[in-house]
Amino acid sequence: MTDNPKNGDCRIVIKWSDEGDKHQIPDSWVQVKSSMVEDSLLGEELDMVVVSEASRIHERIWTEYLLQRLTTRKGIAFFPSTPRGLGNWYGKLVLLGQDPQQIEEKKVESLMVTSVDNPVYDQSEADFAKAHLTEEEYNEQVMGRPTSMSGSIYPAWMPEVHVKDFKKEGIAP
Repeated sequence: MTDNPKNGDCRIVIKWSDEGDKHQIPDSWVQVKSSMVEDSLLGEELDMVVVSEASRIHERIWTEYLLQRLTTRKGIAFFPSTPRGLGNWYGKLVLLGQDPQQIEEKKVESLMVTSVDNPVYDQSEADFAKAHLTEEEYNEQVMGRPTSMSGSIYPAWMPEVHVKDFKKEGIAP
């Protein structure tokens, strides 16, 4: 492990006991990694993963890099994210999490909550957003409702798929 944010990771160690305490509690740690450096996601078994803004990452980050890190330890995953539609892999996972059988078997469960459901969220922030966003953007970003990906010209567009460095790939003129 490099513990270098530029290489996609950083470890935070949490010490629960002071040296010499009668009851020593083992240290815990949190590993923070970035999908921008995919190889940093390989290797270790995980108890839990939090994929923040999951709808914005490519599905293979979940299927090829994270899912198998959880299986040997029966780990769990959380995907807090704005929806960005239901046609992407994350949207399908959200819909799967609404299936009573999946919930009963404790495989997948999804909850949809709004920003205004947060007790510390100031209603004036929602009012400001409503005044400055399109209805579709407001519904997605504040109300947490899946939309047709507001503001997109091509809804399936993803920079990691559709933006190419032609010089790097040897295609440049």
